[in-house]
Amino acid sequence: MRREEFFSFEIYEMIFSYIPNHDKATLSSCSQVANRFRDLMQKQIFKSIHFDHTERYVDLNKRKSEKLLIALESTPKLSEYVKELKLEINCYDPGRDAVSKLTTAIKIMGHLSSLTTLSIISNSLFNQATYSKLLQTAIHKLFMRNTKLTTVDISGISQFAVFKLQHLHSVNGLTLSSFSNLRPQLPREKAAFPHDKDGSGCAPTSLCLQSNGCIDTIFDTLEGQVQVRDIEGRSNDVYKYKRRVPYLSFKRLESLDISHIWFESATDMNKLLSHVDGKRFQHLKCQGPIYACYQNNPAMPAYPNLATFPRLKTFEVCGVAGFQQGPICEVMPPTASHIPWIIQVINTLPHPGNVDMTAFADDEGPGLRSIRIVLTVSLYMRCSDEASDAVKMLDFSPLIDSIRNIQQQYKHIHAVPCYLGLIMRLYKFHSDEHPCGHTSGFWAGHCYAPAIVSHRYIREGLYQNPTLRNASGRDPVWVELLG
Repeated sequence: MRREEFFSFEIYEMIFSYIPNHDKATLSSCSQVANRFRDLMQKQIFKSIHFDHTERYVDLNKRKSEKLLIALESTPKLSEYVKELKLEINCYDPGRDAVSKLTTAIKIMGHLSSLTTLSIISNSLFNQATYSKLLQTAIHKLFMRNTKLTTVDISGISQFAVFKLQHLHSVNGLTLSSFSNLRPQLPREKAAFPHDKDGSGCAPTSLCLQSNGCIDTIFDTLEGQVQVRDIEGRSNDVYKYKRRVPYLSFKRLESLDISHIWFESATDMNKLLSHVDGKRFQHLKCQGPIYACYQNNPAMPAYPNLATFPRLKTFEVCGVAGFQQGPICEVMPPTASHIPWIIQVINTLPHPGNVDMTAFADDEGPGLRSIRIVLTVSLYMRCSDEASDAVKMLDFSPLIDSIRNIQQQYKHIHAVPCYLGLIMRLYKFHSDEHPCGHTSGFWAGHCYAPAIVSHRYIREGLYQNPTLRNASGRDPVWVELLG
């Protein structure tokens, strides 16, 4: 028996699977050990492609891109192995230099037709129109050609033309920044009589919206509203019509991440959630509305009723919490807190007492599994207070009590752990003069200045805080210092 037959090929596959895809050198070396390993290693080598087109690394990446292009052109079969493409565009002015810097990448994109994952990201959001025409065309053709895409992140393109989502009908996970309902006029189409009233759309199971720019157009998009500009006529008018199948639909949505969006009030949040199918929805990640953090605001009582989502499994919310322990200062901003609003939302979480149990099978019921709350805490201390003592005095009891009430509702079903993440910002009161010497502007007179405090003292105060005690047990409330 030959030496290589002592082990089955499956064992070698398992060993090679521990080599990370980004370690191309090791993967390439393994592919040269034996002929029967070559195909397996090539699948790993070419599985994931990442173009990082920053100003600093463009020359280095260009050389790598050219080598990859030569490989794909000489061996077309290799393009079938490319499943993941990440295009990172971080140049200062993409409209000016994108053509010269992305030519090789665009040629490579023309060879790809087996992608399952596509990411187009950028550190700075530029309007899609500022990208080169070649890149815009390449991305559009990439959508049309790769019919097996399941995960798409196009957060790097601002004002993305939403009509292109019709090619992503197989996508499950979608990430958007902002988009436009305006589409170009089709060949031989009269703008007043659009040809695009029928057709497919994108109905993801998971959606992440990363910019407030989405809110301006998402409601019209979900209702099928489209705009088309008459570029053939002299008037250049914009016509509006309603599509039978929206380019973007929530009919299959199970997970929604809107934690990057600052809603002014909960009204728009409720309107967005009204498009979700309550029988399918399972995961929500959101942020407290801006006006909900001011207790005297009459709009504060508006909050989503999460009991309408009986199959909700995870709920995560971010917000702010201000605590005033020192004297009131005329020049300091009013303390704001999302805690009252978060408590109201937690009280609406689905549990056996507020949902229709007949909608579930005998062995089922409301499925809430975890709650996660992240608060940026601003603590205004007295001049003489130690940080640990001030943190120890913070009163989180209303929030903890609301969590305990929900956990109590599930005591006969399953545990519902809660994670409370705190980002602490401490400010200390100073009289007459700022300790760094500021004598005018914001720091004039009585004021608060940022306190530089070791995390050790903050953790000590949180550990001794009586309202955060009893974090263990069947239904824990885990407290974590995030910053």
